[in-house]
Amino acid sequence: MKIFFLIGSLLGMSALLMHQLGYHTFDDALRKRNSQEKFYIAIHFLWIHALLLLILGLLDQYLPNTNIALASWLFLIGVLLFSETVIIKSFYSMGRAGILTPIGGLFMISGWMTLIFIFLI
Repeated sequence: MKIFFLIGSLLGMSALLMHQLGYHTFDDALRKRNSQEKFYIAIHFLWIHALLLLILGLLDQYLPNTNIALASWLFLIGVLLFSETVIIKSFYSMGRAGILTPIGGLFMISGWMTLIFIFLI
């Protein structure tokens, strides 16, 4: 689906922007909270899944009758929940809303499992 080319591009741009902001603007705040590693792990996941969505958008063109779109949506929901909550946690306490981070992780795992089933069947 072409939508995943757009989404992958937007995620890649967001990852680049957040990385640069983290390095040039948020560095002191991240150091004070001792959360630089957490912040950059979230950015790393954004990069990986941005590239993955671009690849899946391309694969969907050649394998149209598979569940690649389902895997793509699972990855998108997962990386948004996971990465964005980790980025927010780098600056603020989230309280109970912090449960969204592992839920995002479960969505990403579900996306990978969906890909495994697509290519095994």
